[in-house]
Amino acid sequence: MSIGERIKKTRIMNGISQNELAAKIFVSRQTISKWENDVLLPDLNNLVELAKFFHCTINTLIDGKESEFVLCKTKEIKRQKVLKYLFLSTSIVSFSILLFILFLSLKDITTYGTKINTFGIFAFCFYLLFLIFITLFIVRVIDWRQE
Repeated sequence: MSIGERIKKTRIMNGISQNELAAKIFVSRQTISKWENDVLLPDLNNLVELAKFFHCTINTLIDGKESEFVLCKTKEIKRQKVLKYLFLSTSIVSFSILLFILFLSLKDITTYGTKINTFGIFAFCFYLLFLIFITLFIVRVIDWRQE
């Protein structure tokens, strides 16, 4: 396995795109692509940055001996992503429940002679939250497919 293939494999295992990796080590996305396709080899400074970013040694990138630490770090990154979306989902549900309780506690409001139905307001807010959640889910699925 070549250095480029190892860089690509490690990048994909860590769940990041070429753009994200390029931004983290201060090179262009095209440079990452050239490394991964074995058109160019990374210089020593870039190998050091890659090793720091992937939490492995330069030897791991060069000779391909995978360390347990890299595999553990990959699992930790995936776990952090799952926890982030779990937190986001829980926050949206909690906010929806809070809105539900708030609007149930209110009676119909009359303002300037116009009666406002609080249940309609609640339904609209819940619908907006639902759309936000679905949008975030779709974006995440698209991100997973691109990786």
